[in-house]
Amino acid sequence: MKSYAQVLEIVELALTKGEYQFCVEFLNPIIESYPLPSKEGANLRTILITALCGINKKKEAKRFCKELLKSYDNKTRENAKYLMEVIDSP
Repeated sequence: MKSYAQVLEIVELALTKGEYQFCVEFLNPIIESYPLPSKEGANLRTILITALCGINKKKEAKRFCKELLKSYDNKTRENAKYLMEVIDSP
């Protein structure tokens, strides 16, 4: 398995290039390896939400936002609320 730093580098580069489908396909099988309470887990879920919105899979993106809303970290919850508003906007 790749380290968090390697995973982050791969998905950030893909996002930069607009390769949202690649990000989703890359992160989906490994996302559970990074539990939500960790900063790494929250960060990768935020990237996954961004990629899902990029390919118009808002329902799935909202599911991950709801996970982030349960975080113990106040900043993560605030970011999730903001992302939910963006997803719900017309």
